Amino acid sequence: MEVTTVCSDSQDLLSELRTFIAGAARLTETNHINLVKIAVSLLKTLPAAREAILEYFGSVFHHYVTRYLSLLEDGRLTIATSSESDVLVEEEIPLIEIQDVLCSFVKNNSEAWAPIVSTWSLELLGDISSRYGSHAQVGTTLNERLQLWIVCSATRTLLDINTQCMSRLMYSNTDSCINALLDMSILHNPHFDWVIVHVGSSFPETVINKVLTCGIKDFCSSEQNTKNPKLNSVVGILGHLANTHFTEIKNALVNLFQWSLEETVNDKNISMQKIATVPYLLHLASLSPVLLRALSVDTLQSLNMNVLMRLSKLATDWWCYFSSGRQGLLDLVVHLLLRLENGIYHILTMLFETASLTNPELLSVSLTAQEIIELLASEMDLLLRITDSTPPLIRSFYTQMPSLKRLLLSENPLKSNYSTRLFTVLGKYNSQLLSSCVAYLLNRATTNIQIEKMVEITRSLNDIKFFSYAFSLALQYDSIENIIFCEDTNWALVLWKNIQILLQYENRYSTTARPVFYGLIDNLGHIFESLKQHHGDIIISRIIASVIHEILIEIHRPLSVEETLVLTEATVLYFYSCIICDQDNTNQLKDCQLANNLLIKICLLSNVARNQACRLLVEIALYPPVSPIFGAIIKPDIDCIYPSEVSLLKENIKQGNNLMVAQSAMSVFHTGIIGNGLQEIIIKSNLSIEKIKQNTQYFMNALRSCCLLDTINILLDAVTNLALLLVQLISPDVMFNGLPWPEEDFCKVTVERDLCIRKSFDNTPLLWTLLKFVAIHRPALCYCSVLLRAITASLIAQWNSTSQGRSLKQNVQLVETSVLLLEILSLGQLLPPPLSGIRDAIPFLLPQHVLLIFRECVWNYMRDHVPSPALFTKDANGVMWRDSTLSKPTKQYTETLRIVMLSNIDKLGDLYNQLFTFVNTDTD
Repeated sequence: MEVTTVCSDSQDLLSELRTFIAGAARLTETNHINLVKIAVSLLKTLPAAREAILEYFGSVFHHYVTRYLSLLEDGRLTIATSSESDVLVEEEIPLIEIQDVLCSFVKNNSEAWAPIVSTWSLELLGDISSRYGSHAQVGTTLNERLQLWIVCSATRTLLDINTQCMSRLMYSNTDSCINALLDMSILHNPHFDWVIVHVGSSFPETVINKVLTCGIKDFCSSEQNTKNPKLNSVVGILGHLANTHFTEIKNALVNLFQWSLEETVNDKNISMQKIATVPYLLHLASLSPVLLRALSVDTLQSLNMNVLMRLSKLATDWWCYFSSGRQGLLDLVVHLLLRLENGIYHILTMLFETASLTNPELLSVSLTAQEIIELLASEMDLLLRITDSTPPLIRSFYTQMPSLKRLLLSENPLKSNYSTRLFTVLGKYNSQLLSSCVAYLLNRATTNIQIEKMVEITRSLNDIKFFSYAFSLALQYDSIENIIFCEDTNWALVLWKNIQILLQYENRYSTTARPVFYGLIDNLGHIFESLKQHHGDIIISRIIASVIHEILIEIHRPLSVEETLVLTEATVLYFYSCIICDQDNTNQLKDCQLANNLLIKICLLSNVARNQACRLLVEIALYPPVSPIFGAIIKPDIDCIYPSEVSLLKENIKQGNNLMVAQSAMSVFHTGIIGNGLQEIIIKSNLSIEKIKQNTQYFMNALRSCCLLDTINILLDAVTNLALLLVQLISPDVMFNGLPWPEEDFCKVTVERDLCIRKSFDNTPLLWTLLKFVAIHRPALCYCSVLLRAITASLIAQWNSTSQGRSLKQNVQLVETSVLLLEILSLGQLLPPPLSGIRDAIPFLLPQHVLLIFRECVWNYMRDHVPSPALFTKDANGVMWRDSTLSKPTKQYTETLRIVMLSNIDKLGDLYNQLFTFVNTDTD
């Protein structure tokens, strides 16, 4: 070693050595400034004294540290100051000289001096940190200790010296420095951690990589257990650096893992290190949550089936690195999985895919994956049972729930079973989680495997409130889950099929608890809204209606008014969907019967529902676009008939540029388009008569269902309300809607309204059917008196305008309408015998005879005998009748009919015999 000679001769060197020895032995009585200069001189000229001189330098640093802490304790110095003020400025000269000489040696001969000086500085820092770590001025936190020692000139100088050494050894011999750093970390833990943070922050990538490398070398050669001091030291150093250099640590771990997967070289030590890398990383992760998080960010994401297959070949070589062999490895993997905060979806996917391998050569790999899954489920169950805290893995489950739920939809039975197993374990302690899984499967389960998993999970839900929550989530999936299905998937159909399956399964196998049933009851409002929303889709609405019907059969609580109104409207809309959307007669009949059953149940439960159902049924049936299916004639929108591009302005301009005067020949008025004519255009139903009759029958069955008192008898009040509803819908105003019939001349006042009512009946055949229904259930027809009166008045006017002597064959529609009206009057017992038989005579009489009968017999009788419900009494069977002996018409109402029939005796002989043979016509 080349050393600069500073002594003039050997006597001077010996004198300096004696002075140094004497001064070093009496440290407190020595002038450090002179003694340090001597020591520096000896260090340059006497290499044999290096260890003694470095030891003395250490004592100098200890002296300054003691002085520094004493000043802090006396209050003459504070950590907040950037330096030790003027108190120590002069005394810092020895520290500067020591730093200068050591750094010059390192600079001039780094290969020889850098390892020595680096190790000495680290040992000295460790000794200082440990010796004074319990001092009152030393903080308890890492940041406090770092701040205190950085302010101290002695420790700051040592850090600068070590940094100089590290920078020289960066690309040559860093291992010696890192090993020293690890050894000091072990020896002086935890007081040495501030040094680690400072050194690591100065050379983050180098320190991190070298610490990992040194750690794995020691891991391969030492006894394998988690109490390995060097392993804990690696964890400590990386843990301290993680706050500021997490990315570098993450990258270093990824690089180390990828390095272990590279092809093995012939170097035995390198091969051993590559084999030990995965156990090494697992042990590091088990000792530090920070390192586990760093591993889970990228390292776990790099796993794929190819990597797993490669790792599986090394698995048997890993057992020696765990105290319990193979079982210890599996236990550690499971515990690390439980502590994972990220990447759980990727890990579970890989585990499930590995467990599902069917290749016989990979059977052991598949079984190992299955074992890990079972151990994971068991550990999760145990942790949730014995602790109140939530393990990180389960928190990760909750945060990644949308992704993890997709595993439930796997068509692979094993994957589906494993995912169900994990969700069921978690669900035992968090039923809301299982509720969300049920909701998820309700909206997506389409195959037998998926439906089986849905049923299996529901078995774990025993609390009604969680079923209620599940159905609530499923029915509101648009806003809760924001699911995007394929275009060809009808989510609503899937949902309601699955709800129906669950309900049927419960009805078949459950004897006591009914969580599905009561869960649906808690969501009746949503269910009714769904029926209303999907009434245009007959398949979906049929399923929903079936579910509602099953619920209503067993429901034990009254429906709220809001629920009642929504269900009533939804059921009526469903009924019309059955008629309009269903093309198959068999299905149509079943669907209409289902709608009728719903209406019966609803109306028996609530009079509010009864009134609303009747109103909705009738209102929808009488107006477009539904009315044509019952044979109604409608008038189309004028824009559909006449082209909208026809402009009166343009037509007038065509006449010339002269001034156009109103009502002159040059003005053009829109009185129709040539070729279309002025006649009113009407559109008739294109359905066959048989289909119209069938639709009408379905409608009347539904209406009758709304009016039932029980399963057989009709509630008279319901029919009465129906009669009043007809008056309200058909009569154009509320004036003159009373029961009495006025004088015939009074019809001149109501002629416009009467014609409007008559037109409604002519264009809407269903109204006649409704009147017949009302007439059957006496005395409800009395409340339709205004309608009957209007039709009769219009018929009288029409018969009066008919040509004298013209054959009735030219008035077929008029005759049919007259007969229909008289039949309804007779059916409702508003016309007693013999007037009730007029309907049979009308087809054989001349128009003038018909006119006489309508005026003299029908109108006058109805005028003088107000059609009042008071005329009817109830018999022993509860049927309302009008006593014929009390209502028998006198001669003034029947004589005209008798004379007319006598004049046509050849055609009406039998009828005359029935009506008048036993009638005392002399009675007034």
